[in-house]
Amino acid sequence: MYKLTAKQKVILRRLVAGKSQKEAAEELGISVKTLEYHMKQARGQWGCRTTVQLVAKIPEWRLR
Repeated sequence: MYKLTAKQKVILRRLVAGKSQKEAAEELGISVKTLEYHMKQARGQWGCRTTVQLVAKIPEWRLR
């Protein structure tokens, strides 16, 4: 299994909580492009094409 970075975990927690990418980026003080970059890296590590697939594939305890 691959490890998520701290930033990827923080972003994913917000997305799982129902935040949009724009809302999550604003809360974290980063641009949407930066958020998308972090999610692209995580999807690539886990072999997922979408963030929804990524969330479904990662066990909940890995987001804590």
